[in-house]
Amino acid sequence: EQAEHDLSIIGGGSILATALLIILVFRSFTPLCISLLTVGCGVMWAVFACSLAFPSVHVLTLGFGGSLIGVCADYSFHFFCHRAA
Repeated sequence: EQAEHDLSIIGGGSILATALLIILVFRSFTPLCISLLTVGCGVMWAVFACSLAFPSVHVLTLGFGGSLIGVCADYSFHFFCHRAA
């Protein structure tokens, strides 16, 4: 329970910080919406695949998934920077 609580706090804080950073850097809500759509689709498919393969999702899986979400957001940042240049 403690690990789930800690992951929730860290995940929520990182989402808020990332959203603020996107708005400050790109000065638009469009990149934020597209980034959230990308991350949301990834989370949706990951939960779907895990629920098909396993009866429950382990806390360690959530931890690894959190780091992979950061990589997914990085790809969208590279795209937006390339498009802005």
